[in-house]
Amino acid sequence: MHLVHTPIFRLFFPWVHFYKLKKDALRLMRLIAILLW
Repeated sequence: MHLVHTPIFRLFFPWVHFYKLKKDALRLMRLIAILLW
């Protein structure tokens, strides 16, 4: 995959990954909050 070797993509990709992780974490926290309510 050629995109991985471009510096811009290298800088941008971790932020996308972090954003997805944060979104999943928020969803998980909401689920736990609903279960504990």
